[in-house]
Amino acid sequence: MKSLKGRNFSVVGERHPAAKLCKKDVVGIKNMIALDIRGDLIAKHYKVNRTTISNIKTGKTWSHVKENKMLVLTRKNRESIIISKGDLLIKITAIESYNGRVKIGIEAPKDVDVDREEIYIEKQKGVKDASGNKV
Repeated sequence: MKSLKGRNFSVVGERHPAAKLCKKDVVGIKNMIALDIRGDLIAKHYKVNRTTISNIKTGKTWSHVKENKMLVLTRKNRESIIISKGDLLIKITAIESYNGRVKIGIEAPKDVDVDREEIYIEKQKGVKDASGNKV
C-alpha cells in the first residue's frame, strides 16, 4: 500500500479505512442513480457528500461494485405486480399515489418478512449467531 500522497490503495470499498459506505449502500446508490434520482437527494439519504455520489456515478470510486438490475414497472391505482418462485407468491398492489409518495399493499405468506428497507437494514445489523457474533 502506498502513502496517501500516491493514493494507490490495495484496500478498496468498505475495507478502506476512510469508507463511510458499505457494499449494500453503494448498490442502493447505483440503483437510485439508474432511476435518475438527483445526486443531492441520494447524498442526503446516505449522509455523504454529493461528490461521493458523483464519484460513484462516474466510476471513479466503488467501480468494483455492480448494481442490481432493477425491473421498473408503472402501475395505476389498484393494479398489481406478482412475484413468484415455486409455491411462493407475493402480490404488490399500488393503492394510491400523492405528493410524490406511493401507498402500496403487499400480500405475502405469513412466514415471509416484509419490511421497509431501513427497518430491514437495522434488523440485519442486530443479527447474531449462537456465539453472539454478528453474521
